[in-house]
Amino acid sequence: MRTRMANLAHIENLLNSDMKARQEFFADPVSFLAREGITISPRDEARLRESVANLQKAPPAVPGGLPREVKPGNLRLMIRDELV
Repeated sequence: MRTRMANLAHIENLLNSDMKARQEFFADPVSFLAREGITISPRDEARLRESVANLQKAPPAVPGGLPREVKPGNLRLMIRDELV
């Protein structure tokens, strides 16, 4: 069995240009990345799911300001190849 290397630049471009891919990522980031060749540890899977869920939450309201809404199309995603 041959393992292919994940192309992080391709994944980043895909997420920022293809709305269907972006929706799939937000629905299940772990499965999406697995299909793209990225394996994530079980501990990091939970952290990734939590981080992506938090990205989709509206920021706190500003006193006197208008209500805010987060739309996945308004987010620009960046992928880093380092451990945080």
